[in-house]
Amino acid sequence: MKEKTLALMQRADFLKLSEGEAKWLLGTADPLDILRQLEQLEGVFVTSGRLGAAYAFTQGLVGQQAGFVTAVQDAAGAGESFLAGLLHQLVALGMGGLSNTSQVEMMMRYASAAAALTTMKAGAIAPNPVMQKSSLFWWAELISSRASDGRRN
Repeated sequence: MKEKTLALMQRADFLKLSEGEAKWLLGTADPLDILRQLEQLEGVFVTSGRLGAAYAFTQGLVGQQAGFVTAVQDAAGAGESFLAGLLHQLVALGMGGLSNTSQVEMMMRYASAAAALTTMKAGAIAPNPVMQKSSLFWWAELISSRASDGRRN
């Protein structure tokens, strides 16, 4: 199983792993180390639950997005929601956005907000942010306004 997963990872442009998955598969949870191991990658995202997510891109941007503080009911589906939010922003911004620090930070906040919303209700489907677009848009607006004010989460 591990060998097959590693072989498939060689074909990816972007990689999103949980901290545990990264350590098991690659011996590290550091996104920059993972980029060095898998040279074909454009970017790596490593999620660490409530601690947030770390990222690194071949364009040179490396950083950490803190997790949002929520009343967690169930963490099921949070990683998938993070990835969905990330992909949504990647499509919206385009590949050129990956060299812009403020756009990458917004992309990461958006993805983290999607994950946080998912944890606020039990189950992986009922709290899905895609089904709660107004809530996700509200969160995205909130984090955008806080970012422009220079505030963190």
